[in-house]
Amino acid sequence: AGIRPYLVPGNPVDNLLHPGSPIEAREQLIKEYGLDKPIYQQYIIWLTNVFKGNLGVSITEQRSVSELLLLKMPNTIVLGVASLLICFILGVTLGAVSAIKQNTIIDYAGMVIALLGVSVPTFWLGLMLMLIFSVNLGWFPISGYGDLKSLVLPAFTLGLAGAGLIARITRASMLEIAQKDYIAIVRAKGISNTQVIIKHIFRNALIPSRGSTGPSSE
Repeated sequence: AGIRPYLVPGNPVDNLLHPGSPIEAREQLIKEYGLDKPIYQQYIIWLTNVFKGNLGVSITEQRSVSELLLLKMPNTIVLGVASLLICFILGVTLGAVSAIKQNTIIDYAGMVIALLGVSVPTFWLGLMLMLIFSVNLGWFPISGYGDLKSLVLPAFTLGLAGAGLIARITRASMLEIAQKDYIAIVRAKGISNTQVIIKHIFRNALIPSRGSTGPSSE
């Protein structure tokens, strides 16, 4: 990522100057930001400053990078928590229903949805959700932040992508636990199938599912 700007024509300071700005002003900015030094020297200087807690100044925003990170951090945390909840709730629900309805049309449909969640790139899923629910239906804003409506599509995009993996893990765990000897003993005691599933199979299947919870970033 650090080398990428050097692979394209132009210079970052060109975005800060008007087309008719004097060459001296351009050279002064290049020197001010240390862009006149070789790439390896720029990297060493940047890395040294990072270890000192100095992330530098954003050329485009003209503000401290640390300040910008702190400014965006609350929104990032809210989005992360929301996507994790969606990922876990949808994934566990889909996996549990598929396991209970094993080898039925519901199971097959659930696993197809889970496979799509794992396979579909997150950026494409986000674009499709924007096209359907923002552009065509107008239910949610395309961009911006500040209210719950602007959080829905990003959270669902990240959550749905990770829910597929959770669903597959939950289904596999429940089916494996259902074959354990202690489950047969519990059933032999006359406990109802619903109680066996909820108290013994589903509860134990949540352990590996919790360990795999997390939105995808593909």
